[in-house]
Amino acid sequence: MDFNIFKSPSLVLAETEQGWEKLMPAADSVWSTGHVTVTMKLRETAADMGLYLESKKSAVHTICIRWNHSFTRPVTLLGDHWERGYGDMGWSGIQPERVMPWYFMIHDGSSTAGFGVKTGAGSMCCWQVDADGVTLTADVAAAVKASPLETGF
Repeated sequence: MDFNIFKSPSLVLAETEQGWEKLMPAADSVWSTGHVTVTMKLRETAADMGLYLESKKSAVHTICIRWNHSFTRPVTLLGDHWERGYGDMGWSGIQPERVMPWYFMIHDGSSTAGFGVKTGAGSMCCWQVDADGVTLTADVAAAVKASPLETGF
């Protein structure tokens, strides 16, 4: 599988009380608007990354992280439901409108990879995959009250 979330994202957005703001790369693995900062750091284990959010002025409601990626082979995806599956979960092709809460798995015909959010993330998270990449959306409105947000994926 050639898709990897440990590469630098293509886009990081934060939704504050003033609306959506594009965060700009500020340093290695740090994106900022000046008053909102998102840091992504690899943790001690090789397949574990932490996401840290700090907001100095505005309450942050949502964080979106986008990794642009052109899939070189056809892929199938397996994702979760918000509550529980009702016998309708299964592998399917790319459906850009499909929201996959918490985690998803992707298979390219020869290998399978899984990406997800650790429990206790303090936010509601979902993934979306389209032909041009992968987006992680995290509703962090409740988590920022216990700022800084720290979650792993």
